[in-house]
Amino acid sequence: MASKAELPILIYNFPGVTGGIDISSDSIIRLAQTSPNIIGCKLTCGNVGKLQRVSSALSTDSFSAFGGKSDFFLPALVAGSNGIIAALANIVPKLHVEVLRRYESGNLKAAQDLQSKLSHADWALTKVGIAGVKAIVSHHFGYGTGRGRRPLGNASITSLSSEVVNPIQEVVDLEKAL
Repeated sequence: MASKAELPILIYNFPGVTGGIDISSDSIIRLAQTSPNIIGCKLTCGNVGKLQRVSSALSTDSFSAFGGKSDFFLPALVAGSNGIIAALANIVPKLHVEVLRRYESGNLKAAQDLQSKLSHADWALTKVGIAGVKAIVSHHFGYGTGRGRRPLGNASITSLSSEVVNPIQEVVDLEKAL
């Protein structure tokens, strides 16, 4: 069926929202090899070994493997990721670019320091849902609201606990300093 699609296809593997269905690296590789319309994958499963197997088995000329959470951005880069497609990257994009810049320049310790902060903030972000992400963006950057579409509800920065707000505040401060 992928060969009949009018647009290129990116396989999205996110077992946390698909009842635990986790596409194996063998399946991703087989699908990509049999259909040139499949041009990449986003692996939100967090399995860096899977990302390594996929990225090393398929040509980067026609296929791009991406990590799907900021939580493992640097390890994903080491494993051959082409980048990151992650919710936290919408809040602190410059910080993600800085991790990439430090990694590419060989400054692994500095990249690890930022990765640690991304990991804590990403974990906090998983606790707030879509409306919470929108509330964080609204509070820190002055656009949008914490209003989610039904049935997601609404959120405000004051409704979020300090264990959520503090690690996100730390990366937002770094973002604004870049």
